[in-house]
Amino acid sequence: MGLAEVMHTMANYFRCYIPYVDNHKHAVAALQKIYQEQPKVRKEIERLSACPEVQGINLEGYMVLPVARINRYHLLMTDLLRAQLNPREHEMVTKSIGMLDTLCTRFNFDSFCL
Repeated sequence: MGLAEVMHTMANYFRCYIPYVDNHKHAVAALQKIYQEQPKVRKEIERLSACPEVQGINLEGYMVLPVARINRYHLLMTDLLRAQLNPREHEMVTKSIGMLDTLCTRFNFDSFCL
């Protein structure tokens, strides 16, 4: 099974990102409020962010990863479309891009999903 087929098969499951993306800005705002109201929590999260296991990514950075994933998949499929594909693969990639376009529009990512 090639990448085109995998992405086409999985594209329908990307809808699971909708609630996460819809609530992302609220979660970030809630975290900022916690930081302001509970300095000890902020300090502990900053301490944990310095651990080598988190590779220098802070909590907000981890929170945005699922949001950015859809954009990365869209870019990957767009690049794949430029490759030499057989007609079946080309159709799968095109359909996957269409599904991802729908999500990008839903998430107001139009400026990122080109």
